[in-house]
Amino acid sequence: MILCDEILRYRAGRISRPFFYAPKDESYRAVFDELTRDSNADVVKVSDFCMSNDRFPDIDALADVLDASPQKLKVVAGLGGYLALKGADFAVKVLRRMKDVNSRCVFLLRFVGEYARKVAESDWHMKEQERYFVAPDSRGNISVVVSGHEGRKGIKALISRLEEGDSGEILTDTALNLEGSLLEVAVRIPEHDAGFLGRIGARVRRFFGGEDTSQPQAITHADKPQPQDMTHDDNQQSQATTHTDNPQPQPTIHSTNSQPQNDSPPEIHSKPAEIRSDFDAIFNG
Repeated sequence: MILCDEILRYRAGRISRPFFYAPKDESYRAVFDELTRDSNADVVKVSDFCMSNDRFPDIDALADVLDASPQKLKVVAGLGGYLALKGADFAVKVLRRMKDVNSRCVFLLRFVGEYARKVAESDWHMKEQERYFVAPDSRGNISVVVSGHEGRKGIKALISRLEEGDSGEILTDTALNLEGSLLEVAVRIPEHDAGFLGRIGARVRRFFGGEDTSQPQAITHADKPQPQDMTHDDNQQSQATTHTDNPQPQPTIHSTNSQPQNDSPPEIHSKPAEIRSDFDAIFNG
């Protein structure tokens, strides 16, 4: 059976509240295909809410679209990848907000399963109704390489690839700050892109702590301990940091009826942040 028992019961019911689903990463594509095979389900892609190629998605607009049709079953792809790129604090804030949308939807949450579990278990109704499932190995094996013209332009394309279930090394060309990412991030300085350092130099210095980006060096985040089991009563609303000063995007609601080179220059590496243990600090921050 590809789908877990919890999601089968959820689809058979009529609860107009979200389901958090973090399957094993190697099963992600099969789970996505199985969920979207239902002709009554629509696909909502988080990458469609990027206002431009290199802008993070508008979470306000996503919530508005989900609230607009509470009884229509929707499969939301890409939120886990986006949250993993933004980091732990932001992930928890957005997940706390998304669990309360008035919508019958399944959030596919690659890479952030442990955070999804903590948020779900902090909500009495979500826990009692079993509206979440987190597989033991849901973090995946991804490395993001910021590589100038070698990669696809913009964060929108990167999130789209994560939505599709891509794994391994993914090349991207983005000027956005990925400090705090839960995924491994590296910067590869391309040989024939004269403007690359000018576009990202300041960001690279801030992210990796280096002063001279022409001489890359390995600098890693401090290791953090694994999370401890704890309970937390979550009755308070928490708003995510969102882009509200932009015009609303025109996202596409998708109906279900419808290699990197090995001889590259040196890279600057950042290990992915470990799952944080200070959930109380994150939840109350």
